[in-house]
Amino acid sequence: MKKIILKSYSFNLLYSKELVVDIDESKMAISPGVGFENHASFTLGHLVSGSALTAKYLGGLYEFNPEWEELFRRKDPGDPRKPNNDKDLYPSKDELLSELENQHKLVESLILELDEKRFNEPAGWRFSKYMPTLTDLLYFMCVTHESMHLDQLAGGEGQLVCLLHWEDFSQLKIILKVVPCPLTLSTLISQLLISQYFFTSDSPNPVPSYLRV
Repeated sequence: MKKIILKSYSFNLLYSKELVVDIDESKMAISPGVGFENHASFTLGHLVSGSALTAKYLGGLYEFNPEWEELFRRKDPGDPRKPNNDKDLYPSKDELLSELENQHKLVESLILELDEKRFNEPAGWRFSKYMPTLTDLLYFMCVTHESMHLDQLAGGEGQLVCLLHWEDFSQLKIILKVVPCPLTLSTLISQLLISQYFFTSDSPNPVPSYLRV
């Protein structure tokens, strides 16, 4: 389980960087339109907040700038607040990516130190009704939550073009076996991409050509 979560989590970090590489600093806080209010600056900062919270769930330090918390953290999916479009309120793209990488490293180290026996422990968190174990929590926070927001970012910027070529459905079967909770269609597509990228080789690979933006 550690390997599955960490590979997907690492992929999400790499994908985050790829999605914003061509976005000009002056456009990082522009919301593309209705339904895509989470602009690039907010999305990256929100993922930082998610990783900081995950570290806390794992017993690590919650190291998150209070000013960033006000900008980026949300109480739940029903939180009515929308990101502010004033670019001067936000850290730079480089600062956001650097902090996202730092928080990822912290979470990764905590997961690597985690006793495998703890994965089935009850997780006392806000979604425990739906995802009751530590495995559920980690898969949601490290994989599903990040994938959902990166999917929004990719769609909002009109940058994502996915060309899927499947010889069979073996990778789909892998995903259905390892995912511990229901997936939305967009997240399932993200996981299929992750599956094709990671389950075909154990050696490091560059971002696949069909994920370039």
